[in-house]
Amino acid sequence: MALHEAEHQKAPSASILFHGGRRRGVAVLVVVALVTALAVAVWALDQHGNRGTDAGNHVSISALEEMDAALRIVQRGEERVTGAFLADPLHASPDASGAFTEDIVWEDWGVRFVGIDEVLGLLRIWAAFAPRSVDRDRYVGLSGGVVTDATWNMFGWTKDEPGGGIYELGIRDGRLASVLTLLELDVLTPETASAMNSALDPALVRETRTLPAAYARAWSSGDEATIAALYTETALREDEVFGRSQRNRDEIGRFGAQFQGWYPSARFTVARSYGVGAPAVPGRPVTGVELRIEVPARSGAACTVEAAVMLETKGGRINRERVYYQPASLIACGWARA
Repeated sequence: MALHEAEHQKAPSASILFHGGRRRGVAVLVVVALVTALAVAVWALDQHGNRGTDAGNHVSISALEEMDAALRIVQRGEERVTGAFLADPLHASPDASGAFTEDIVWEDWGVRFVGIDEVLGLLRIWAAFAPRSVDRDRYVGLSGGVVTDATWNMFGWTKDEPGGGIYELGIRDGRLASVLTLLELDVLTPETASAMNSALDPALVRETRTLPAAYARAWSSGDEATIAALYTETALREDEVFGRSQRNRDEIGRFGAQFQGWYPSARFTVARSYGVGAPAVPGRPVTGVELRIEVPARSGAACTVEAAVMLETKGGRINRERVYYQPASLIACGWARA
């Protein structure tokens, strides 16, 4: 009741004042309690599974499983075709129409093969070496993924000292539409390049060896300018798992700083890095990096998200970046949930 209205009415009794004041006081306390409870609930949700303060930084486990299943399907299709060549390199004629698109593009250690016939020719030659390999890791994305392996019985590699490879697989209509193959830099030697009829460009070797470490340092710093300096002005960064993309250097720098706000003291380290002797497409060198992203956990310990990034460069700076994730690590760190 307004003060000027109260002056023209009978003064309320002390009992009414007391009970009315108590009701108003209780109402205020209830509102405060509700606001506090809501704030606590929001904070708990943010903390759950290391989400930080980014309500959108998660993916459903079902979506992640669908991505992983799609990647496994195209892997099995490719393995069926290569298995036929391994069994009989000279005479096998496998039906690859269900495994590869007709216009598949396969970039193999710096050499480009276009179309299903050229790719089958590549696989026939590859099978003649009779290599052996074991899978290391699988990283998923919405329209493709990355797999890594250890390979021996070719180029002087042995099971005890294998070569390493990373393979970016593009999926279209349930079939393999593109493959980009890179060698682990620790085994990328002039002798290996010579065996593949490819020449190592010293400048490119320096770039592929220094870029992964620079990338990890910059993203660990969380400094917007330091991160932005890695990229060209029109760089494109794509993260299909979380539906994020940044379309220029400034956007990428801001996102990198924001990420450190979500996960203070997040640390990026390089597990393995990969490159090629000469780019299949002139002016489009590519570096592959397996990353371990250590983020704070609720327990005070650290949780590690495993990721792979494919970096296309221009003039020594990143011009395009594609990000993939190891599914189990996303679930373990709470970045994927039901």
